[in-house]
Amino acid sequence: MLEEKAIIELMKKNLRNCFSSFNENHKINVHINNPQNICIGYRTIAEKIGKPRGTTHFDIQLIDDICYILYIELDRKERGRGIGWSLYNAIHCFAKEIGSKKVRQTPSGWTQNNKTRTDYLLGKGYVPFGEIEVELKL
Repeated sequence: MLEEKAIIELMKKNLRNCFSSFNENHKINVHINNPQNICIGYRTIAEKIGKPRGTTHFDIQLIDDICYILYIELDRKERGRGIGWSLYNAIHCFAKEIGSKKVRQTPSGWTQNNKTRTDYLLGKGYVPFGEIEVELKL
């Protein structure tokens, strides 16, 4: 099992490789509930709790071999230029490297191009899972 510091370094590596807006001053928080249940938060500001609206950030939870994207948001000034998908790719690469077989999300909201988040993700290779989730096999 990876320890907190190793998980942070693995996430940083994937953010560096995939997400051009990553900065070493950004914060990655890890909480290990048990080896099969790990929560990770990425913040461009130092806030830990809650959803820092209007900033680039995400929260994921690794349960067994599934990476759940609980929340993801891109700073408004960076939207509509493909940067958001690079943030998703950083999550996908991290999840695969840490041993996840799938990524799941309950998408909500709209894209800059007035697509639903669900339609956006389906267009990027995700498939429907159940009634409201989407899934990407890694």
